Amino acid sequence: MNNSKRSASDDAEANKMRSIITKQRANGCFPAEVMTSLNSRFSVGKIAGLIPEALKNIPLQIMIDIIVTVGVCQYLESKFNHLKNQWELVVRKSIRFITSYLEKTNSSLSSSEVRFYCSSLIKSM
Repeated sequence: MNNSKRSASDDAEANKMRSIITKQRANGCFPAEVMTSLNSRFSVGKIAGLIPEALKNIPLQIMIDIIVTVGVCQYLESKFNHLKNQWELVVRKSIRFITSYLEKTNSSLSSSEVRFYCSSLIKSM
């Protein structure tokens, strides 16, 4: 009986993770409502005033997409680490999305630097 409870719990967790990753857009980003559902303190309206100077050359809508995508990836990594084989390619696609926009805006920042800035911004909310 204990195994069936654990199995049901594992299934529920896997279903929650799948419901998140299925919302990834074709280009690799996640819509803002995904992040809002994961973190009630997250607000797109707060983002504009919190963006660090180093990221201000990136258009606001793209920056929002990047911040949301970083937040969702962090959530997957922290909450579903044991299911990494199921979300790892999703996160890789998201990193490619971030990198491609950095290249389009001729940003001198690396993808990992942007992820750091976004992570800090999300934590401050």
